Amino acid sequence: MNSGVKFKHSLVFKIVGTTFIVYSLVTIIITFYQMYNEFALTQKRIKNDINIASTTIKSTLIEAMWNVDNELIQVTLRGLVKNPSILGSIVYDSEALLIEKSASEEVNVEKFDLKIINNPFNLTEPTSFNYELIKDDEKIGSFVVYSSENLIWDSIKSRYWIIILNKVIEISVLLLVLFLLCRQLLKPLNIILTSVNEISKGNLDTVVVYQSNDEFGQVADSFNKMTQELANIIKTIATVSHNISNATQDMASGNRDISTRTHQQSSSLDETASAMEKINSIVQKNAEDVNSADVITKQARETVVGSKTQLLDTVNNSIDMNHDILQNLQTTNTDVVGAMEKIMDSSKKIEGITTLMNDIAFQTNLLALNASVEAARAGEHGKGFAVVASEVRKLAHRSAKASTEIGVLIQTSLENISSGRKLVKDSEEWMNEMRTKIETMLNNLKTESDSNLNEILLSVKEVTEVMENIKVASQEQAEGVEQINRTIADMGLTTQENSTLIEQNESASQGIALEARQLQSLLNAFNLEQIQQNPVGMVSYKGETVNSAIQQSEKLAIA
Repeated sequence: MNSGVKFKHSLVFKIVGTTFIVYSLVTIIITFYQMYNEFALTQKRIKNDINIASTTIKSTLIEAMWNVDNELIQVTLRGLVKNPSILGSIVYDSEALLIEKSASEEVNVEKFDLKIINNPFNLTEPTSFNYELIKDDEKIGSFVVYSSENLIWDSIKSRYWIIILNKVIEISVLLLVLFLLCRQLLKPLNIILTSVNEISKGNLDTVVVYQSNDEFGQVADSFNKMTQELANIIKTIATVSHNISNATQDMASGNRDISTRTHQQSSSLDETASAMEKINSIVQKNAEDVNSADVITKQARETVVGSKTQLLDTVNNSIDMNHDILQNLQTTNTDVVGAMEKIMDSSKKIEGITTLMNDIAFQTNLLALNASVEAARAGEHGKGFAVVASEVRKLAHRSAKASTEIGVLIQTSLENISSGRKLVKDSEEWMNEMRTKIETMLNNLKTESDSNLNEILLSVKEVTEVMENIKVASQEQAEGVEQINRTIADMGLTTQENSTLIEQNESASQGIALEARQLQSLLNAFNLEQIQQNPVGMVSYKGETVNSAIQQSEKLAIA
């Protein structure tokens, strides 16, 4: 197979390699399973041999132990270890004391150590089997049989190598047969691949010479049909190139129409420029008037701002003054209320003192009465009268003190009342002063407002005159704008016609570009030297005429 494909990339390598990997894995799994079964069967067989041999000598050992015949025990053990599955054996009495031991020739007896309970013969990977010696339901002793896992490996090692060798031979034969079979089956594919490579180089006269009823034969027939279809495609390319030529002629005619309409549009633009000059002068005049109006408006604004400031100052002064006056009135009223409260307190105290004086007078009367009675009774013994007289003096003293306090309070009340009257009088004076100031401020505000309003009226009058001028200029500007609109309308019609032509040109350009790409793609894929020249005359042997037509169409599309 010389198909130009590296062997590691070929189908043969992939098929054979995949089969080798899969079959090898399956074979390895099966082999390990067989080896495991072989090991298990061998292990079971050895255990059965040991069990049969041990059971056979069990009755003999029981009789020997019962009769204490050590020689028979020794002979029996020697016969037991001759079994290839048994490496050693030990007999114990009922007290677990050693009676006899025996080992095969493969075991080194010098390494025997009874202290190692599970492996006294010092075996590799040992296994042990314990048997009890019972007579008349009484245990008279026991014996232990020893073996090793190495016996199993030694017995099956050769069979393992035979199994592995058979599997290697099977895999080798399978790979060889599979390789030869794949190589034979893929020969037709190599033939077809060679033809496909020729087609990829542009040789359209390539024919696959392979006749068969299998799948590769069907592929060969389909390949030959494909080459015929490619020849038909080349004819289609010639037709497409002819359509490109016609499209380029239509595009050239459209470009001429666009040029004519462009000249017409240029004339309309000249008229538009003239109208724009007139509009420009009018706009400048309007700008000057607007500037004048702006200056006057600013002056009027400044006047209004000044009036506003003065009015605010006057109002603020009025507010502040009224606030001060009201604050003074509030203070005066507060003082009056305080004075009145003091008068009320003094009156209450006077009332209490008056009550006290009444009580004193009453007590004085009682004491006087008691003094009279005592004096009458005592006669010469007037001590009680002296006591009463003393109390009368005390009451008299209290009455005098109360009278003095009443006088002081009355005097204080008079003074407070006098202060209240004075405060009320001061309040009246403040009210009069406030009224006078408010009237003066209002008069000043009226005078200043009249003056400011007159100035505002004059400014408004001037603004009105300027606005009249702006109105006239706006009318002239409207006429100019109307003329521009008519001109723009004419330009719009021309632009619409140009837009229609441009759309047609764009559509044609897109069609040409699409067909040009199709043509170029098809021509670049094949060698045209072996195709007969088309009667239309648009396709040459090397595709030079077609490429030239494509380049011309692209230039026209760009223009």
